[in-house]
Amino acid sequence: MKLLAQASCLKLVCALLAGGGYVEKVAVSTRQVLSIPPGVSLMDAASFPEVACTVWSTVFMMSCLSKRETFLIHGDSNKIGTIAIQIAKYRGARVFVTTGLVLNRL
Repeated sequence: MKLLAQASCLKLVCALLAGGGYVEKVAVSTRQVLSIPPGVSLMDAASFPEVACTVWSTVFMMSCLSKRETFLIHGDSNKIGTIAIQIAKYRGARVFVTTGLVLNRL
């Protein structure tokens, strides 16, 4: 995360690095930068670009999921599953999910 100074305003931002990378400080083009919405933690914001691009490239670019197709997601509670559900529903797919619940009794 870095504060982006543009037009005399400072914003918290995150970025998806070309070729990947995990760093605290980096110089990138403004085209690679996303503003962090209010209420979103820095940890969630840091993972969002990678998760969203992974879903987009595998589900829509490679697999070509389209409107009214059925999409089964195994494991809806992780970040990939959550984003996949949201984007697929937005794009008009019929979404079904599986999930597991583990009860730990002490």
